[in-house]
Amino acid sequence: MSRRTGPTWAGWFLLFLLAALLLGCDKATDEAPLTPTPEPSATPGALAALDGLAFEISLDGEPVASEVLETRLADGALVVDSVVTWLGGADMVERRTVVLSPILHPTSYSYERRVRGVPSTWYLQRQGGQVEVLANNQAWFGPVLSDGLDAPGLVWDSSPSALPLVLAVLQFTEGKSAAQLLEPMQVPVLDVTADLLTLGSLRMELAGDQTSAVIGTMALEVKLTGPHPQDLTLWMRPDARLLFSAEFPSWSFDCWQRLRDPALPEGGHLRIERVREGRAAQQTIGPSGQVLRLGDDGSLQGRLLLPENPQGFPAMVLVQAWDQPGVLASAEAWAARGSAVLVLDPVGVGSSEGPFQRGPSAQAAQALRAAGRALAEMDGVDADRIALVAVGDVAYSAALALADPVASDVTADQPFTAAVLGAFATDGNPLVELASDRVLALAACHGWNQNQTVSYLQRSLYAWQGWLGSGDEYLSRLGRRVPLSPVADWERVDLAQTLSAANLPVLILHGDDDHWTPVDGAERLVERLATSGSQGLTLRTFPGLGNTLGQHGDYLWSDAVDSAVWEWLESLTRSN
Repeated sequence: MSRRTGPTWAGWFLLFLLAALLLGCDKATDEAPLTPTPEPSATPGALAALDGLAFEISLDGEPVASEVLETRLADGALVVDSVVTWLGGADMVERRTVVLSPILHPTSYSYERRVRGVPSTWYLQRQGGQVEVLANNQAWFGPVLSDGLDAPGLVWDSSPSALPLVLAVLQFTEGKSAAQLLEPMQVPVLDVTADLLTLGSLRMELAGDQTSAVIGTMALEVKLTGPHPQDLTLWMRPDARLLFSAEFPSWSFDCWQRLRDPALPEGGHLRIERVREGRAAQQTIGPSGQVLRLGDDGSLQGRLLLPENPQGFPAMVLVQAWDQPGVLASAEAWAARGSAVLVLDPVGVGSSEGPFQRGPSAQAAQALRAAGRALAEMDGVDADRIALVAVGDVAYSAALALADPVASDVTADQPFTAAVLGAFATDGNPLVELASDRVLALAACHGWNQNQTVSYLQRSLYAWQGWLGSGDEYLSRLGRRVPLSPVADWERVDLAQTLSAANLPVLILHGDDDHWTPVDGAERLVERLATSGSQGLTLRTFPGLGNTLGQHGDYLWSDAVDSAVWEWLESLTRSN
């Protein structure tokens, strides 16, 4: 077999085509070519090539987000900022900042995902040939620190963005002649949002078939390996070193999204395309009714929907968690049934002021009681029929609001006469029992083996216990200070003690297909409380439902769950 020492005929064809594209800008004709806009400069550096670029991100043909890039110099280093604004009332904004070395490799990287005002952050810092990553995901119990990782040439994360693709195109074209662009590029990649960090790789090469390329662009085939492998196609402007568009034939949601919402599709066709300017986020239309400032200091914001019946009506306080979709349809349906409905943002969420309470804190519980008292004093509200409703981890703070062990006079301070709490309960210490269950859920989703699962336990649960044992109040790394008080809040809460002292009817809802908060923990809890003589606690389970209890559209939960809740509330009215 003879050994090839030069380009194949296909390679010569691509080389000829590429050279023609690179020279095409110098031979303008009267006919306007079909090229991306705005027109870039002929010989841009990285700073000029990236500044002000705008992209639109679409999934299965529907625009879902808009992205804008900006560049600047800091201490002689190129810094690229990206802002992704999610559309459709998602109330989510993502900010990325990368500091680049002279060879366009990241020396530091920050990623902030802000949902309804609550920021989750990931930081990467390079030290020599290695990096450290500090993850502070607000959907998790506490921060996770990973170190001793080989430095990547490109940083990735689990949410779609043009930023890593733009940087990959710059690296692919940096200092290369037309002939050198025929050579593939492979660069180590690190997904900073992965739960267990491992280096993957990105391989990029000119596509053999260029028929899909828009005039003035070249198609590149890209293969990404690592925790979330992807095959994708990029189209670039070789004369300007610019990304024109990118297509992911099968984009998939990460484990966090799929575990919390099993109804999500397996994936879809994702497209990132350069546009003239980014779209503005749509204004979220709130439910009808009046906006209220509540709480002892007026720091909480809620929106009140009133029934047609002018007086003597029951009321419901619905606590909407920071990561919970809209609840407009449920709130309006409940008001139509004759109840006042107060949709309440917890402390630090949405328009409610103060620092976000990540764990089940006494401060959050006191704020909920203050809101309940304010509702009880309103004209027309039946103060003897006020129910507290919460789904997910926010239900822990709601449980504390029913009977906070540190309150001096729980009865006098208690505005609620019933509670409906969903997808949250477990027996034992949540920082041990619930965190362990969720690590196992992540392991199953990621396909981790036993050693990988233990490794993640060491970086999360075992690390938290060590920090608490040492008395540390903050985790100080990479120039950041992350408070450990939320971890302490999770460690100190005793759900069995709290619910046994509530002294009011409580309905606990769980889906029997919930892998994030397994239903057997709730069953053990209810059984233990019943054995100890506690009354007023009811558990309802629902076949086939997961952690969201069948949330869909702007409805808090499924129709079956809604019917069960109203049946239970009406039974309380009859018994009284």
